[in-house]
Amino acid sequence: MSEEKENKKDSTNEDIKKLLEQNIALSKKVLKLSKKNYSILKWQYFFGFLKMLLIVIPLVLGLIYLPPFLDKIVESYHGFLGLNEKVESINPSNINLEKITPEFLKDLKK
Repeated sequence: MSEEKENKKDSTNEDIKKLLEQNIALSKKVLKLSKKNYSILKWQYFFGFLKMLLIVIPLVLGLIYLPPFLDKIVESYHGFLGLNEKVESINPSNINLEKITPEFLKDLKK
């Protein structure tokens, strides 16, 4: 009976060794894949940030440089269309209805 126990112990030890070797081999593969995934993620973050910069930088530059340029274009079109006065936004609280003359209303109808 002691020989049977010894054989069982030897077979279980061998099974455990085989399982450990398989586990180590699989762990090495998983580690290799996780390192590859980590490097891919780093590049994705980098290119995502680069893509965001490629979108944001032109927008910011446009906000800085386009308004003066557009003002010049609008002024040139006003001159071309015969509107020499600069049109400003109308504030309803600044309108004095008492100053409106009948001649002005006739001119608006035309």
